[in-house]
Amino acid sequence: MTRTGSRSDRATHTDAIQLYVAGDTTITGNYLHDSAQGIMAPDGGDSGYLHIVNNVFAGIQGQAVDLGYKPGLLINHNTFLTTAFMRDDPSKSGSPTTGAIIKNNLMLGGITKSPLPANAIAVEDYNLLSSGMGAHDIKSGKPTFAGGAAPASFAGYLLAPGSVGAKAADDGLDIGITPLPIPGAGTPAPAKPVANPAVRRGGAPAISIKRPTAGSRFSKMLKVSATARDNNGIDRVGFWLDRHWVGTDRAAPYKLRVKVRKGTRLRSHTLTVRAFSPDGQISSLSVTLKRVRHAVRSARAGRDAAWRLSAKPSKRGTALRGSGSPRHRVKVYLARCTDPSGRVAKRMKLRADANGKLRKTSRTSNLCVVRLQPV
Repeated sequence: MTRTGSRSDRATHTDAIQLYVAGDTTITGNYLHDSAQGIMAPDGGDSGYLHIVNNVFAGIQGQAVDLGYKPGLLINHNTFLTTAFMRDDPSKSGSPTTGAIIKNNLMLGGITKSPLPANAIAVEDYNLLSSGMGAHDIKSGKPTFAGGAAPASFAGYLLAPGSVGAKAADDGLDIGITPLPIPGAGTPAPAKPVANPAVRRGGAPAISIKRPTAGSRFSKMLKVSATARDNNGIDRVGFWLDRHWVGTDRAAPYKLRVKVRKGTRLRSHTLTVRAFSPDGQISSLSVTLKRVRHAVRSARAGRDAAWRLSAKPSKRGTALRGSGSPRHRVKVYLARCTDPSGRVAKRMKLRADANGKLRKTSRTSNLCVVRLQPV
């Protein structure tokens, strides 16, 4: 969806964009100005998975954005002159905000986050934000705009050469907005030819979990080490325990060390590692582990808990391949890979053959394993 803001009478309450009962929405390329609110989407009436990318919010009386219950939220390359407000208001409803990515934004009005779950924000970095907590945030300095001290257009809010935040985003571009395509200009020629460019050959990222191995035990701490590779590169690797996101690593070697959250039962659990490529390919690898009261370094759970299953996109949907206890069955729970809330989209039972191998193809695409339950 693309929408350009319009000037309005300040005596009348207007929200540039109100978002209700929508799904998987992208808001991009807008100059939103002179309204009561910029984007109003405070509850879970929509499905979440909202992308707010490359917009200007100027002259807004209240919040630039008012967002709540947004799993999978992405706020990237925007220029905010007023406050960005995030809250999961208990008086409203929806799937809690989880796995949000907030990066490469110019946030002169700051950001308010209250109340939000502990795992609401997966990435918050590379922003020009005085209260920033990210290692690459710019916390001081005043940006210089191409349109001067009081820009009156989208292009006017581009950063001037040499400004604070120029070429400081995680993709090498300026923090804040980036230039919009020029209508009728066609596709620009590449800056320089690239020798032997990477070519997508239909596959998806390849993942290997180095530790823990299938069937291992854990107690108070969960330590994970994984590798991921793809001919187009790896954007990030995420870690889930059962349906709960527990961490993200954006640089190899991909590791996680996290304290097991209170209430995690002493039983079998599923550790899932998902790899995301820059062009949107996603694959996952899951192993069963067992939580015990006191873990022994070399101890392993019984064979009934040692299940391993990968999920990769295929021409017919999602290809499942793995191993487990020979001639035993396992219940498999799968969710959409892009759904951080882990809502189960498909259930099935698989039986290992005499050699302990598992093979199955689901006609539903974009699925990742969230739970393996030995039967």
